[in-house]
Amino acid sequence: MSRLHKMSIQGIRSFGNRDQDTQVITFFSPLTVIVGPNGSGKTTIIECLKYMATGIMPPGAKTGGAFVHDPKVAHDTEVRGQIRLLFQDVTGHNVQVQRTLVATQKKTNISLRTLEGIIIREGINGEPIQITSKCIELDKEMVTAFGVSTAILENVIFCHQEESNWPLSEGKQLKTKFDDIFAATKYMKALELIRKIRTEKLQTVKISRAEIGHLKTYRDMLVQKKRQYAEIDERRQTSKVNVESIQLKLEPIDSRLEFIAKESSKMVDFQRRMDRLTNECEALKKKIREFNTIIDEPFQGSEDELKLLISNFQRDQDKKKRELQDLEAKKLTTERQIKKLLDKRTSDTTRLGGYEFEEKQYKTNLIRRQQFIDEYIQNSSQIIDKTNLINYFDKQIKIEQKTLMEKRLFYQQKETNVQQDLDKFQEQRIKIESTIKLKSSQVEKTLKEIQDIKQQQKQIEQYLNKLNDLNKRIERKEDEYQQKLSNEINIEQLKIDISSDEQKRVQLQFQLKDLNNEIDNLLVNSKINTEYEMFKKEKLERDEQIRKIKVRHHEILTTIFQGSIPEEDSNIYNQFEKEHRKLQQNRSILEKQIQDIRQTLSGKEEKRRLLADELKRKDLLRNEYTDRLQEQLNGQIYEKYLEKLSNDVKQKQDDKGSIVGMEKTYQKFVNQVRSTLKTDPCCPLCYRKFDKQSECEQLIRDMEIQIKGPEYRQKIDHDLILLQEKFEKCLNLKPIHNQLQDIEEKDIPTLKNSIKQLDNEINQLKNKQNDLEQELNDKICLPLEQCEQIKTDIIMLNKYINERKGFETKIHVCQQKLGKGQKSPPRSLDEVKQIKNEIQNQFDLLDKELQRKHKELRSQQDLVQELRESLTELKNEKLKLSSDIQKKERLDEQLHKLTNYIQTLKDEIETDKISLEPINTDIDIKTKEKNRLKTEKEKILSELTESINILEQKLNELKTLTTTINNFEDRTSKLLEELRSSFDQLNIQEKQLQSELSTCIKTIAQYKDDLARADIRYRQLNDNQKLLQSQIELEQKQNDLIELEEKTHGLKLDSLIREEKQLRSTQDTLFKEKHTASARLATLEQQLIELEQELEQEHLKNAHERYLKHFIQQTIEEITSQDLERFYKILDQTMMTYHTQKMKQLNKIIRDLWRTTYRGTDIDAIEIRSDADDENASKTRRTYNYRVVMIKSGSIMDMRNRCSAGQKVLASLIIRLALAEAFCLNCGILALDEPTTNLDFENIDGLAQALIEIVKSRANLKNFQLIVITHDEDFVDSLGKSAYAEKCYRVSKTHNGLSKIDVCNITSFGAH
Repeated sequence: MSRLHKMSIQGIRSFGNRDQDTQVITFFSPLTVIVGPNGSGKTTIIECLKYMATGIMPPGAKTGGAFVHDPKVAHDTEVRGQIRLLFQDVTGHNVQVQRTLVATQKKTNISLRTLEGIIIREGINGEPIQITSKCIELDKEMVTAFGVSTAILENVIFCHQEESNWPLSEGKQLKTKFDDIFAATKYMKALELIRKIRTEKLQTVKISRAEIGHLKTYRDMLVQKKRQYAEIDERRQTSKVNVESIQLKLEPIDSRLEFIAKESSKMVDFQRRMDRLTNECEALKKKIREFNTIIDEPFQGSEDELKLLISNFQRDQDKKKRELQDLEAKKLTTERQIKKLLDKRTSDTTRLGGYEFEEKQYKTNLIRRQQFIDEYIQNSSQIIDKTNLINYFDKQIKIEQKTLMEKRLFYQQKETNVQQDLDKFQEQRIKIESTIKLKSSQVEKTLKEIQDIKQQQKQIEQYLNKLNDLNKRIERKEDEYQQKLSNEINIEQLKIDISSDEQKRVQLQFQLKDLNNEIDNLLVNSKINTEYEMFKKEKLERDEQIRKIKVRHHEILTTIFQGSIPEEDSNIYNQFEKEHRKLQQNRSILEKQIQDIRQTLSGKEEKRRLLADELKRKDLLRNEYTDRLQEQLNGQIYEKYLEKLSNDVKQKQDDKGSIVGMEKTYQKFVNQVRSTLKTDPCCPLCYRKFDKQSECEQLIRDMEIQIKGPEYRQKIDHDLILLQEKFEKCLNLKPIHNQLQDIEEKDIPTLKNSIKQLDNEINQLKNKQNDLEQELNDKICLPLEQCEQIKTDIIMLNKYINERKGFETKIHVCQQKLGKGQKSPPRSLDEVKQIKNEIQNQFDLLDKELQRKHKELRSQQDLVQELRESLTELKNEKLKLSSDIQKKERLDEQLHKLTNYIQTLKDEIETDKISLEPINTDIDIKTKEKNRLKTEKEKILSELTESINILEQKLNELKTLTTTINNFEDRTSKLLEELRSSFDQLNIQEKQLQSELSTCIKTIAQYKDDLARADIRYRQLNDNQKLLQSQIELEQKQNDLIELEEKTHGLKLDSLIREEKQLRSTQDTLFKEKHTASARLATLEQQLIELEQELEQEHLKNAHERYLKHFIQQTIEEITSQDLERFYKILDQTMMTYHTQKMKQLNKIIRDLWRTTYRGTDIDAIEIRSDADDENASKTRRTYNYRVVMIKSGSIMDMRNRCSAGQKVLASLIIRLALAEAFCLNCGILALDEPTTNLDFENIDGLAQALIEIVKSRANLKNFQLIVITHDEDFVDSLGKSAYAEKCYRVSKTHNGLSKIDVCNITSFGAH
């Protein structure tokens, strides 16, 4: 059973929110009493317990912040409320729970939010396991831990004072409470759900019966269509065999016709080859004629001689080209050297500028260093060596630093001495102050003890009055006890009667046991027969299920198992799994092959893309070269244009030579004519004499006219230069032309061939991939899909087979059991039940009589025992008061000693304060001296530090200048001289290289002219070589033509033609027969297709399976509705029985408690009546209306609105006690909040006695706990008379208005 251990409260209602305000309460067992005035915070304890157990806040605090300490009172904007509870759950393990609330003060209201809750349990090994409310539902976990429902925790165990009278509330609210306690709503919903599901099942059965008729019609139609399909398929197979036989007859005819076609094609091929050779011979003759017209000087030697001549010529040309390349390389090398020299001169110029700048800086630094030295020596009063000025600075800095260290050490020593004196005085002061503080605390403590002693003295005075009252009460109790003993009934005779009745009851129990055994035997045989028939039926159903699955998937299973389904049903599943795994393995292999082909295909396509990009690049390059050539050649062919330019250059050169020769010849002729002009004028060639001198002069003038002037010669030179430039440009384009030819003749065709080859390979791979995918789809995927399609049914088949085996085993067991005893029983089941009912009635009457006698005996014994215990308690209390009164003299003596001790302490404190004043004066003096030393030290040390910094600054400046000057003298001056000398050498090298470059350029131009003239000669030689090759090729073609003409004479074309006609006729006949058979086959296949389409229609597709499925579903629905009806009746009957038994138990406990507690005579007893609500209840749902009634002289009346406030409180309290007794089997906790409200003195005393009896009867239970919260001290006094409450808790308010909880003795609570 669950029980409470301890609870701490902080920041809830009037409990403070600071850590020091946290209040802790430990719950006693079996009774915990909490007392305090109104408004002190007692009810807050019940509210905290209820909130921790259920998560439900008290009334009025669900949406506001009233449950948490008010932020305004706490003088804060946010207040955190925290409750911790330690309890033992139903399993006996300790559980610690923490819930935290935060109230935040807004502008107009207080907002409340809940933080994360924590629950800590004990692990297997005792270690704590912490879980937060994020991981679990804390409210449900707490309900489970306490072992009772939420309704019991809320309305019975931890009921709030404002809601404690709910048993006498209006009918609807009372019905809701009792329904929650009995959990009736949950069961009513279950009944309603069962009824609703059964109604739906019945409706489904009606609809299913109508659908089965249609499905059966479709199933018969499906069988007829399948039979028709099989007949047409058989005829189709026959037609297919006929077509195949005709095809076999056609095959030899086709092969013969193919042979004839090949022979005919040979003759046609020969003729075609002869025609081709003839055409080629004509073309060669035409080519030879063209070469004869082109060649100026035909070669007269043999082909080998011509080849030798060409090779020699080519070798010479190659030699000149190599020499030209060497010259161009030399030219390029020279140009690079010149460029390199220029770059070097540029860089040297930059370096030279830098070094000259450093030289200028060097001179400036020399002047600055000299000025610095002279200035410092003039300002210094000492004699200083200029060369060792740096060493001088180093020595001065060391001297200053040494002085600084000495001063620092001097002042540190002084400060240490002063601080030691100061610490000594402070230590004396602290010691005296702590002594004064300790003595003051002792004075306060002693004063508190004196106050407590005075309080005890007052209590002892009150005990004297109480002792007199106790003596009177003891006398009354003794008289009452003696009177009860004199009027006692004969208890011994009552015990003898009870013993006799118990023996009779035992005999009746044995008779009932024998009858129950006999009934069980009769029921066992009936049960075995029922089980035997049920198992046989289940086995037949499994056989039918197995047969249906095998019929449904017969075709697929035949395909998967390759025509042979295992005979044993148990082997089907294993064989199916084996074939399924095999198909999956084959699929994996084919998918891997397809994946490899895809990867190869991807690589091929990527390679083709690269080749296509390369082809595109070559096309762009070809277009670029073509555009460049066309720009220079103006649309002419390169070779022709180059040849034309060569001829033009040659022509111009010839013209220039002829003009120069003609001028010299004419000039020589004119000079000869002039030489003869004075002596004997005559012609120098023919020596004809001139008649007149004027004729000679006229001849000279005519000749001079024939001689063209220098302008014409310059024009020819200019034209020749232009032509040579064009020729050189054209020669420079030859590499581009050669590259263009390579691109057009080699690169592009090669790339296209590679792309074409890759395309073929890609197509082959794609075809292979398609074949593999086709194979995968047709041979693997389709069977695999069929396997997946029927896999569920195969699993069900295996399940049905295993279940059938189980049912066979059970049938065998039942047969064995039924075979053991076949004799019929001596009596029937009804006879045995009748006898059992008669004996059971006797047993019940005897049991009731025993209970009555036990109750009478117990009441008499309890009454005597109660009086004896009351008398004992009063005597114990008297002894305790007497012992307390005897303490008075000891308290007076203790009070006198404490008063003298306080006076001594006060005198010592005054003496210590006087001795403290001179110590404080010494401390002030030492503190001032310490501050003076610190100021003086800082001033002197700062002056020395500043002097050292100035010296170091001058030293660093001098070192920097010296280092810069030394660096230039050591390195830069030498580099500057070397750089200036290298400039002269660079100028000389540049002149030499320029001279070599001009020489190379002239030589290159001459080599290019020679090569241009040699190309014309080379073309003539190549044309002669081509002419010889054409003549040889023509002779060979003519010989091939003669050989072909000789081969064609042996062939007989006419006989082949006649045989071909006969075969064609036979082939046509067979084709007609094949066409007829194929048409018949196509018709049958079309009929099959139409039938397949009809079978695929929605109403016929899977008609058999749908019929079976609906039939099975209908049967299941019918059985389900029957089971639901049976479940509904059983659950309803169980609820009624449970409700009736619980109400009897509750009313019995309520009657006993009322008679024990209520002191009035107007009400004999109270009960809870639960009447079935037949008017408002539906046909399928039972409801109850609850009311509390009071009984007076056999009359029954509703207690609500007919009783006083006190009777209402008492009735509600008793009903709660009864509910706790009936429903809290796993939880022994009960909390009562202000149970004496509106009760008079007699009923308060009766309630106290009833609670004491309850505690007494349950005191032996380990986990029983009764928690009573009240402000009535008389009620607490009554409870304190028992031996179960020694201490109680007092709840009160501090001077700050915060609640606090104190522990006090229950016998002395009034003293507080």
